[in-house]
Amino acid sequence: MKEHLPGYDTSHTVALVDETMSLVETSCRGHFDEFITGGAGSSAHLGTVTHVFNRVFEFIGFHVARASYARDVQRAQGDRRGEWRNVATLRAMLVAPEDFDGVYRILADDSSRSVFDWFVHVRTAAAFIGQGSLSLYPSPGLSDGSSEKVHDLPHRRGKGYVVGGIIVESDHEAIVDCFVREQYRLEERVEVQPGDVVLDLGAYKGESSVWLASQAGPSGRVLALEPNPAARAFLERNAVRAAGAGMAQIQILPVAVGSSPRRESFISTAESCSRLDTGGDMPVEVTTLDDVVSEHRLARVDFIKMDIEGGEVEALKGARQTILRHAPRLAISVYHLAHDLPDVVAVIREVRPDYRFFLSHKSPGMYETVLFASVEDRG
Repeated sequence: MKEHLPGYDTSHTVALVDETMSLVETSCRGHFDEFITGGAGSSAHLGTVTHVFNRVFEFIGFHVARASYARDVQRAQGDRRGEWRNVATLRAMLVAPEDFDGVYRILADDSSRSVFDWFVHVRTAAAFIGQGSLSLYPSPGLSDGSSEKVHDLPHRRGKGYVVGGIIVESDHEAIVDCFVREQYRLEERVEVQPGDVVLDLGAYKGESSVWLASQAGPSGRVLALEPNPAARAFLERNAVRAAGAGMAQIQILPVAVGSSPRRESFISTAESCSRLDTGGDMPVEVTTLDDVVSEHRLARVDFIKMDIEGGEVEALKGARQTILRHAPRLAISVYHLAHDLPDVVAVIREVRPDYRFFLSHKSPGMYETVLFASVEDRG
């Protein structure tokens, strides 16, 4: 199956992929007869599945010994962008498994390595059976105490939810991710401290900014970067409420971030998935984090949160001086693009090899995986 590709025999990532594909094959076989005889259109669906499967592996030059993989796999219905994200991630892991193995080797604890294994398992399975992969590999967020606590769920109040003593207007899932699951906190390892200066990249409607402000406290400061004017209107209202609740000051910057200053097209109609894209519907100003720190004369930067729909690597490239000088604690989303996980780690390590890395996943779904990083002695 993989005999012609160097290093495969010793690759941890490839071993996980192979293990997953065997489980997918086994789990699908019992339903295969029902699948192909289940009614009009089933045969056409099977043909599409087989075609997709073969095209993926033909493209990467990967020899599949067991034709039954293609025969037995049924891709679940769901978001098309998400489906192809999983296919692309599988391809990336098979084309350059050494890049993912490198991340696995430097993760700082067993919990992070366990999340890495789950990440490879669920993304591999999802390339073929979509959301059904979660039945084979349930999210670690369902078993590590970070799933919803019924008594802590935010209560609806008008257009928002009551959290942190104030009403925050945003999507329910985004509120739960921030205030209940605390997805940008790795307890006792990488978290916001009272008095911190925090940069929130991808502030969206302000749920993360308000949560970060609650952690930094009245002596802290949060700079919330959000280029989407529709989301920013919510952010502004939420920031005003936070200012009256004893939280850190939230300063809003209407810009996107990247590796260099420029003007770029932005998709503003995709709600929480809005992003820089050449096919966007509006132009936005793009700056760098280094320029933000310089222009606002920040004497220190303590914590950076990034969730910018695949722009994380470019944003980190524009934050080299900030990372080098201030060694901020980092919480970076690493699930948007196929090679995000190794690329994000590589950019950070190139600037400061003394960072320690942790991987966390608190959502019950397959997305929202966050890489945490910190330097033990920032002095």
